[in-house]
Amino acid sequence: MPTLLKTLLSTLLILANLTLPASATESSLNGEVVNVTSIETGVLIQFENGAVPGLCEGFSSYGWMIIEEENTAMISVFLSHYLAGRFNAAVYVNPNALTASGYCRIVQYDPQD
Repeated sequence: MPTLLKTLLSTLLILANLTLPASATESSLNGEVVNVTSIETGVLIQFENGAVPGLCEGFSSYGWMIIEEENTAMISVFLSHYLAGRFNAAVYVNPNALTASGYCRIVQYDPQD
């Protein structure tokens, strides 16, 4: 394989693995999920740099947001995406985003890659 072609392919592979920084609106966030845990009431996810949608600013502890346990389809989509090593996603919240436990409630999880 010619050297130029090898260089171009290597460059494309590197660029394909780069992620864009998280970007947020009032009700959405698009970026890379960097941390996951679970609690009694659902699955907690955290985006890069603790980014959250505007509606969640100021009350979402360390950027943790929750997919509540009753949202089994959304949890399944999230887990299958995450376990496949695909971390880029968009999440959406609504004006009633704050849960009783103090986490920002995710109402839609949209895999991005």
